[in-house]
Amino acid sequence: MKTINIKTKLRPIRFGFLVRPNDGKSIAEIFKVNTCLWGGMYNPIIPVFSRTPKWWSDGASRKEKPRESLNRYLDFFEPDVLVECEEGLAAKSGYKEDRIISLEQLLIDQDGQQGWKSFGQDVYDLYQHLYDTEYKYHHRIPRDIALIKGDSVALDMMASCLFGGFTSRDNYSYYEKVFKDIFSPQELDLDAEVLKTYFNKVTLSPLDIANAQINCYPNHHKDPAIFVFDFTKPYDLLDYWNLRAVYPNSIVPVPKQWIEKLSDFCKQFILRNYRPLPGNRHGVMIRPTVMFARSINQDEAEGLFRAYISVDKKEANCIQHWYPSFDAKQYKGVVREQKPVLVVKERDSEQLISESEKITKTDALLPDFVDRHGGGQKWANIVQIRNWGKEAVNTVFPIDFRNPKFPSPYMGGDIVLATTEGLVLIPRSSMGKNYLEIDSCSDAISKWLRTLDISSVQSDAGRSTHQIIDTMGGFGGVRALANKKVVEELNKIAMKPASKTENVNAFKNKMSIVSGNQRRANNSFQKLVDCGAVEIGAEVKCTHCGHPNWFDLRKLDYFLQCNLCMKSFEFPKLDTKNKLAWAYRLIGPFALPNYAKGGYSAALSLRFFSEVIGDISFSKMSWTSGRELTYSDRKKIEADYIVWVQQTPAFDTNSHAKLIFGEAKSFAKEAFTTKDVQAMKELAVRHPGAILVFSTLKSKLSIKEATRLKRLALWGREIERRTGVQRATVIVLTGTELFSIDDMSLSDAWNKGTAKHKELAEIYTYQLKDLDVLADCTQQIYLGLQSYADWWRQKYVVKNEN
Repeated sequence: MKTINIKTKLRPIRFGFLVRPNDGKSIAEIFKVNTCLWGGMYNPIIPVFSRTPKWWSDGASRKEKPRESLNRYLDFFEPDVLVECEEGLAAKSGYKEDRIISLEQLLIDQDGQQGWKSFGQDVYDLYQHLYDTEYKYHHRIPRDIALIKGDSVALDMMASCLFGGFTSRDNYSYYEKVFKDIFSPQELDLDAEVLKTYFNKVTLSPLDIANAQINCYPNHHKDPAIFVFDFTKPYDLLDYWNLRAVYPNSIVPVPKQWIEKLSDFCKQFILRNYRPLPGNRHGVMIRPTVMFARSINQDEAEGLFRAYISVDKKEANCIQHWYPSFDAKQYKGVVREQKPVLVVKERDSEQLISESEKITKTDALLPDFVDRHGGGQKWANIVQIRNWGKEAVNTVFPIDFRNPKFPSPYMGGDIVLATTEGLVLIPRSSMGKNYLEIDSCSDAISKWLRTLDISSVQSDAGRSTHQIIDTMGGFGGVRALANKKVVEELNKIAMKPASKTENVNAFKNKMSIVSGNQRRANNSFQKLVDCGAVEIGAEVKCTHCGHPNWFDLRKLDYFLQCNLCMKSFEFPKLDTKNKLAWAYRLIGPFALPNYAKGGYSAALSLRFFSEVIGDISFSKMSWTSGRELTYSDRKKIEADYIVWVQQTPAFDTNSHAKLIFGEAKSFAKEAFTTKDVQAMKELAVRHPGAILVFSTLKSKLSIKEATRLKRLALWGREIERRTGVQRATVIVLTGTELFSIDDMSLSDAWNKGTAKHKELAEIYTYQLKDLDVLADCTQQIYLGLQSYADWWRQKYVVKNEN
């Protein structure tokens, strides 16, 4: 039986609304429809255009293509369902048709009723629940609730964006009536004074109430900001909506038409928020920023800032002319924007999984304000599988939320999406249970490959690697092999032409000598003995031919048979000094020559990603060793290991799972041949964006090896314009990384290396576990390349000069 931990979170379904950025009528309707959706304020509005308008990327280094923009927004927000405001807007999204609906169909099934085939939870039950539990009682301090509207089309659209509004169209018109009956709101017409009042006191709007019971955990450390916009421009309102979805409670909207009337408020906002960062002893200040919308050019923005916003404290004035990129694939060496984490409720459970029954079930989470599911797909459960045992249970899934094929849902009509949050389960009925199939790492990767029409079998070298890891009891045990001389001594024994044995005392002494200190020596020696990498027996010389024979303890008897001359001879009871020696023999994969057929290098490489890169809090990892992949065109490529890694570094909890292909070598002078490099490049071509790892037990590469890998690394740095994905990321690991990390600290190991090792260890002490940073650094150290940033900067300069 295996024990795993399953963490389940409840959140609303996340809709992505696709709209033309100048389609004011549809954008206004989106604001109002989201007022009637539970969690609607966090649904992104994604602009779609056939030609990129000038205002969209004005001032950017290059003009973004329409499809690049669409993919960027989708990858960042990862919508569960797409809502088209115009037929065909989702045509290039890659989404399955059953998760694309029209704006008119939202919350409504094919019969025009809320029911079995609808997506999303409306606010009706939420309103009733809030009334029954809170609002039917008399409060000592009355709740201030307002329904704010505009007296023109533009003002009403702004009011709906900022505070929520209600549509009068069929199937939605009754929501306003219910809202008024239950909450008795104050009804106001939007103007500058109403806006200022709303900023300065706690007033609940329909949009606030539609998001009740949702705990929002902003995934950023952004300073407070003012967003100045033109309320006559629909795309400015669209941009504010998305800003608020990413930075809730951090962005204050100020229309430029009212900036003179709101000038005092803006200045007070800056002075109030310009203060020392709490808990920081280095004088770091919170610096409120004034952002200007895309419709306001830089000259106009600076004029408005000087005239109405800037304060006497010069250092407090901070102006921003660009809109955040919302790019999930941005280089990870920098802090990037992240969508917030939405949690209504959560539960941890421990589950026992048997070898024969891989399906497990956990209680599904439902909102408190509904008594039953009622049909349709109304909310989402986010499931994260965690495993702290030795068993290789799969906990990572390649991100595919558009047209997912893996993992497949256990219940046919349910939706299962692999996202950066975890597995998103959207059940179609009130079964009350979430069903999950729990696979081993190897089985999960094999199943995923099959969905890509790739068959795979484990290679001989892969079996050796897997046996080494299993025998050592997991990666914690493999740590005993993280010493160059230990591996070399084991290989010397394995290369003996006769029995793979070593005298007991001699073996222990060699482990002590090569391991460097007594504690480490005892750990390596003890682990090798305890885990069964070696077994004890007797080496007995035949009294007839003198040939040394090895017998394990179970086969020792008064009379023994020689393996060479096949004659029987008596156990040496008297002449034990010359005829008998107690010895350890290597068994299993450890007895294989050539460093266990490369198994040591592959096992230590996997241990590096598990323990050194992937400590308990930093990342999750699933792996399989040595597989031969056969593609649909009959092409066969072998990888020494395949890994999925999902990292969760500081300020970046929503990370994409990375696919790693590894080529592992031992000590050969020319380990990485042209053939090896070409095979890895072919893998990158077939799996764009993959990480290619070249690991070797030696401490440096030959000139020819470095040249081959340098060409591959430079090719991999390029961005594919069609997909916006970097071709490949190349990481080089040597004995410095694989051997010298007894305390699992990469920076400590590098501080014992070359001058370049030390330089980069000092610069990136806290970032070396980031795979992109690690790749950048190892390419500089072992391949002599520029840093990625310098290379990209030089490339940009050359491009502009031409």
